[in-house]
Amino acid sequence: MFSEIFCKKINEIYRKRCNKFPELFEGTDEKIKECGKEEQILLCYLYGNMPLSDVMNYPFKTFYDYACHGVFLWKSGKFREEVNEELFCQYVVYHRINTESISPCRRFFYEKTKNELADGQTMLEAVLTLNYWCAQEVTYRASDERTASPITVYRSAHGRCGEESTFAVSVLRSHGIPARQVYVPRWSHCDDNHAWVEVWCNKSWHFFGACEPEEVLDRGWFLHAASRAMIIHSRWYGDLTLAGKEVASQDIVSSQGIVTEINEIKSYAHAERVKVQVLGAEKKAAAGAKVRIEILNYSQFYPIAELCTDERGIAEIDLGIGSFRAYAFWGDEEVSQIVNVKDNRAVVLELKTVDAKSKDEVKKRYDALKKVHEEFYVPEWVRFENFAPQDDAIHTGFVTEEQRKRQKEKLAKRTAIRLKKEGTGNEEEMEMFLSAALDEKETVNSDLADEKDFYRKRMLDVLTEKDLLDFRADILEAHLQHAWKYKDQYEEPHSQKVFVKYVLSPRIDYEMLTDYRSEIDTLLIPEQKKNFRSDPINIWRYIESNIKEASKEDYQALLTLPVSCLTYRMGSRKSQNLLFVAICRTLGIPARLNPIDGGMEYLKEGRFVQVVKPDEVGCLKVCAGSREHFVYLQNWSVTRKDCSERKLLNLSQIPFQKITEIQLHSGRYELITANRLPNGNVMGRLTEIWIHPNVTTEVTLQMEEVRLSQMLECVPLPHFPVESLEGEKLQLEDMLKGHANLVVWLEEEQEPSEHILNELCDRAQEFKKEKTVITFLVNNEEALKRPTLHKTLTLLPDARVLCDNVQERVSELGRRLYVDPESIPLILVTDRDANCVYATSGYNVGTVDMILKILYTYL
Repeated sequence: MFSEIFCKKINEIYRKRCNKFPELFEGTDEKIKECGKEEQILLCYLYGNMPLSDVMNYPFKTFYDYACHGVFLWKSGKFREEVNEELFCQYVVYHRINTESISPCRRFFYEKTKNELADGQTMLEAVLTLNYWCAQEVTYRASDERTASPITVYRSAHGRCGEESTFAVSVLRSHGIPARQVYVPRWSHCDDNHAWVEVWCNKSWHFFGACEPEEVLDRGWFLHAASRAMIIHSRWYGDLTLAGKEVASQDIVSSQGIVTEINEIKSYAHAERVKVQVLGAEKKAAAGAKVRIEILNYSQFYPIAELCTDERGIAEIDLGIGSFRAYAFWGDEEVSQIVNVKDNRAVVLELKTVDAKSKDEVKKRYDALKKVHEEFYVPEWVRFENFAPQDDAIHTGFVTEEQRKRQKEKLAKRTAIRLKKEGTGNEEEMEMFLSAALDEKETVNSDLADEKDFYRKRMLDVLTEKDLLDFRADILEAHLQHAWKYKDQYEEPHSQKVFVKYVLSPRIDYEMLTDYRSEIDTLLIPEQKKNFRSDPINIWRYIESNIKEASKEDYQALLTLPVSCLTYRMGSRKSQNLLFVAICRTLGIPARLNPIDGGMEYLKEGRFVQVVKPDEVGCLKVCAGSREHFVYLQNWSVTRKDCSERKLLNLSQIPFQKITEIQLHSGRYELITANRLPNGNVMGRLTEIWIHPNVTTEVTLQMEEVRLSQMLECVPLPHFPVESLEGEKLQLEDMLKGHANLVVWLEEEQEPSEHILNELCDRAQEFKKEKTVITFLVNNEEALKRPTLHKTLTLLPDARVLCDNVQERVSELGRRLYVDPESIPLILVTDRDANCVYATSGYNVGTVDMILKILYTYL
């Protein structure tokens, strides 16, 4: 099927794994030997290069399905002559794209779309056609962080960007077209991330927005945003010796077990090579030190790359031309520096100790520092400034007017089909689950059946919206039947809540829902169950002694499911935490993962207690100070620092008041406040605190204030036509040059637009004084009949009104100018060269004050 050398490499990697984990691969190996030779080689590729959690979580038949379709594509696919064996195995056959649930889908999508492709179509034409079909079936909708399978996304007709791109990649791979997901783990200029698709076409990689079809490749709304990224990733799953020339060593920015993250920044943005040198005692090179690259996002420093220094103590990486924090670790010692790539591409970090003999000394220093903090520590806030890369796209994304018109017509037809499609998810499964009570009434006591039906509905209440799309009735029913015997064991008044949320609920974290109770119950012997019920700490002791981690063979972002973890005695630390809760609930012990820090907890004497170091809990008292408007992860955050590991706390559900007290595990924490500016830069402050057992540590949040000049940006407006009220075609950019402008896209008689118009009326004299040219853009001249706009034009007689497709233009410009693309009005202030210096969308208190301040002091 493939070259002899390539097949030999595949077999060597697979055999090495079989020998390393014989208990895991013995049964699988026998099944592979029963398959055809061509299927065998693809199965060896998959099993030799997949995360161990996939091996344990999914049945053999799932991967056999991927292998069979792979053989079909290699023999009969339309594009088999254009794809080499390395690309074919990794980017066509391989089952995993992101962190999605795995289910057989390639043959399904092939059958659904094969008639979309015409005979003789090129690969480029096929890619564009298939993305139109993807838009017909799926649209964007925000949701939780669990990544649904492509089949679930297809059936529900929606998904977030990570799910849309996973779906689109699956569709392309089903036709033998190499495709992969690329993503910005976090933007630098705003608090979010994004994922899209790259496809191998015409002997190179090209990109497009998943389910966002265009007439050409290398175009998407994220074009300019990507030019402001610090890093952009793709992934290679498995052994890099199989990558050939596809992966260059200098582009590797992280290895998460069996998954390698590859830096694609130079394909999208201007970037520079940055060297981080780590020195130790006597300024000697610290070879083998860990270096983490972090960027500020959601008011925390988020890791985007993890490197290791060479014999010179140097780690190198390509980064966008903005700010990052370089963190170096050795044992419990660390050192960091915030760096702006524009000014500094050679960073030196100095540690005091760097060799294994010094680790005891490092521990002593750490304990001494902790003691100093405990006795007389007062938090000290340190100021910092974080710069986002400038908007400077290296792709034009140019399309002709004819292409633009064709795209609109095609997309309108596809959208109309999608709107008729019922994104049903699993209504049949839900109906089956809820109707189980009717069957029970025929065989058991009617009152008991009604009571069980009540708890079935409560189970649905604790599931997420996404769970309702892909759950199975038999799994939920199994959880109910197994947990039923524990229903009456909890005291009032909260017994029902405790039972439903912490015993009955099948949802623990963001894992795939399975019927783990019956199998766990079978795997544990009676003596173990008795021991575990007598003291739930014994469950964790058992897990620590019997479940091992295989981090180099797994993918940290995935979970090994409870039954797999217990059966094969293998799983990540997070998977082990999941197993603890699953065993507790199986045995009727209320348990959860702490919603703030994810720690394991069980109910003891009416309250939840931590499993690990349960007595080491203190209190963080957060005071808002003179500024009251603090929103967690919008302008402040708290991160636990544990040696080289970091854990962002989830405090979003805690109502933040003038003074807020939070119970936390003892240890070291970093607090950050961040004031993000319209141009994407952040003015921030950070401090480090210690939480001690039974001690309250008080911190007053401090926000860094900014100057007006720091808030402004300079983004050229794209070329686009508008119309005068008489129907004359005009270029807005030309009309704005030569003077300062206020430009407003309006949605007449809608509350946000009415607000801004009323404020402009109230401040009309001030705008006249500034001699600012005001331009209103509306859908058509009917807007002039609306009373508020009519009043505004009377008070501002020099304002002009132009016609535009408001909804479409706001969507386009909103993304271009980094404001909400779905909120109207869109308000811009432009300078004399038609550059946007300030943009906002929707209505915000103080918008007109800000506009006047900019006009008065800057323009």
